Amino acid sequence: LAHANSDIYYQNCGECVTGQVAAWCKLHDRKFVYSIANDSDVDPELPQMKTLRERILYRYGLQHADCVIAQTRHQQRSLWTGWGIESTLIPMTCSPWRDNGYLCVEPPKPGNANVLWIGRFAHQKRVEWLDEIARVRPDIHFDVVGHANNSVPELQKLEEQIRRLPNVTLHGFVPHENLCHFYQQASLMLCTSRFEGFPNTFLEAWSTGLPIVSTFDPDCLIQNHHLGRVADDIPGLIRGMNELINSPDQWQTASKNALNYYRDNHNPETVLSQYQYLFDGLAGRSHDPKSH
Repeated sequence: LAHANSDIYYQNCGECVTGQVAAWCKLHDRKFVYSIANDSDVDPELPQMKTLRERILYRYGLQHADCVIAQTRHQQRSLWTGWGIESTLIPMTCSPWRDNGYLCVEPPKPGNANVLWIGRFAHQKRVEWLDEIARVRPDIHFDVVGHANNSVPELQKLEEQIRRLPNVTLHGFVPHENLCHFYQQASLMLCTSRFEGFPNTFLEAWSTGLPIVSTFDPDCLIQNHHLGRVADDIPGLIRGMNELINSPDQWQTASKNALNYYRDNHNPETVLSQYQYLFDGLAGRSHDPKSH
């Protein structure tokens, strides 16, 4: 931190490092910006932080940040009601796949649908739901990008179960620069998570016009903007998949909405200008709109 010698220090993801950076910044009279990465980080119980040391340091960092950035209105409300902390709402962003521009994915053909699931194998992701859905719909092919942690036998066993399914291709870890192919080949993305923050995979899917069928819906964006389908259980997810796969018109509507929503709200130019405004204010610099 001293070597960087910055005016402002930015940290993302809730962990013990949050408190360590905040303490260093306070000691050296520097500004500290913390950005929420997951909904569990705004829960006062901090359910994902297993040690007392981590919880104490994280609480210190969150409470002593000069600015806290929330990804969603849900996180913003939770920070106020659970912690008494005001926050700045700045949407997530990601760059579109520039090798192909904005991809024009074709609607799925009945009997030839391909569903994409991306994520680490963790309990919050409910990989067992993916396993059951793939078994119920053997006519749909599933591309699964991710793998289990070797230290969790239960998830390793589940990974082997999924690997043996004839309609599933388990790709394991895939470098980010190689993910474009999977989005381009998919009919839709499936999310089975209990909770998230604001998944980068959602933005990447929407930037290609790929609809999402999900149990997690940040700020009800999927539902309110008609970007796919939202469900609370396995039958609901299967219903949502069926609706999009079997209706080219509904798929096209969701695809067009997804691409337009990304362009209007999450493209880098729109989001990064908000960060610049925030950092200029913390650094005491005047805001010049022409610089954007």
